[in-house]
Amino acid sequence: MKQVRNRNPYWDLMILAEEPSALLRYWQQGTLWSFAHRDSCRAVALMMDYVRDPQSIIELKLLAVGAKWRGQGIGRHFIQELALRYSALGYVQMVVGTANCSVGNLAFYQKAGMRMRWIEADYFVADHGYSEPIVENGIEGRDKVWFDMRLTPKGRD
Repeated sequence: MKQVRNRNPYWDLMILAEEPSALLRYWQQGTLWSFAHRDSCRAVALMMDYVRDPQSIIELKLLAVGAKWRGQGIGRHFIQELALRYSALGYVQMVVGTANCSVGNLAFYQKAGMRMRWIEADYFVADHGYSEPIVENGIEGRDKVWFDMRLTPKGRD
């Protein structure tokens, strides 16, 4: 896992996880991390201080794993490494939000050790950069489902 300075080469991977019009609003903010193996980037994660409590909560704003690398534990491993790194920096909680219609993401974050905490109703609208409706699994994405993970000096609890 390494920190990325030049984000441009990672755009195509990042849009696997976020609609481009929404991503444009924040893709140059926060810290971008890449997970590579044998000089091949397999995943990226964008971490940002959480606006409601930037001193103690870090937000996993975006996590994208390349299509051919999914299902191999890379995403879960990446989250564990991020938890360790940000715990060592003094953060006590990691949060992530995903669309209510992203059934795969809802399962993934729970398998990665995160817990559902709250729902932000009517999030996926034009005011937040979503120009087109999100539909996955025949479900319209309207609400943002938030997960969290408590961080400890060992990474998570």
